[in-house]
Amino acid sequence: MHPIVTVGVTTHNEQYNIQGLLDRLSHLDEEHVQIILYDDASTDGTASSIALHPLSRQRNFEAHLADANFGSPSVGRQFIADRAKGPYVTFVDGDDLIDPKALAAAARRLVPGFDIIVTPFVNGRQRYFPEQIDPERPVSPNTITRLLSGIGGKIYNRDALLGNLQDEIKGRSEDVRLNMRILLAGFDRVLFQDTDPFYLITSSRKSMQSRNILLPEIADRIRNYRILKDRYGLDDTYLKALHRNLLTVARDDTTLSEHQRKELCTAINLVMPFRLRTIIHLVHDISTIG
Repeated sequence: MHPIVTVGVTTHNEQYNIQGLLDRLSHLDEEHVQIILYDDASTDGTASSIALHPLSRQRNFEAHLADANFGSPSVGRQFIADRAKGPYVTFVDGDDLIDPKALAAAARRLVPGFDIIVTPFVNGRQRYFPEQIDPERPVSPNTITRLLSGIGGKIYNRDALLGNLQDEIKGRSEDVRLNMRILLAGFDRVLFQDTDPFYLITSSRKSMQSRNILLPEIADRIRNYRILKDRYGLDDTYLKALHRNLLTVARDDTTLSEHQRKELCTAINLVMPFRLRTIIHLVHDISTIG
């Protein structure tokens, strides 16, 4: 077996979703695609589903069932990167899907010399990929949100992963912090490829709940972004999008009382490195205000 790419699957309690992913992974080329699955101590029968699936008998597949739940994909991804035989690694969550034909096509186009290869991904029916890309300056205000957000559609150089996968902070957006750590460590040879999407997100993320907004984690992300901002000449587009998304989550959470909602929104506003300004128009005739 001479894998071009290693597909790393991290999962926990996905008994009713893992079957579809395993079905699709079984269609990948056994000679050129390695598959490593890390189950974070599932308790719902996920492990049995994996063991009984025909994929478990393929020579390019291996699974590790953890004894204790860590509660974050970082440990599983470290396990996968340590055992990856391919020069490139892509990750998928147990409740998402892979298009095997699109992944095979993307794997055939892989060439040495890049740390992160970014391809489109699909969330529901929406396709995500930057509209403006400067190949001479891939880390830019036009691409930074896509570059930092999620693992979907990203293929990583194995060397860029090793040493950057451990995450001391548990909470929202482990994927964002992973991508930040890779860039902060100097692995910034980024290539954007507008290929057919191979990563398909099938459901909304559980992290989009106010109880998963951890202010220390947000503050850590902001500090890291400010370093990247100075290094690459970025603007505040990413921070403004983060601010807007956090406030939307807080305002849309029906489990919060009005007092809790106001407290959370105030705390989010305070942790951001900028303040929104209130603009007051002074006019003699209010009819001129559109």
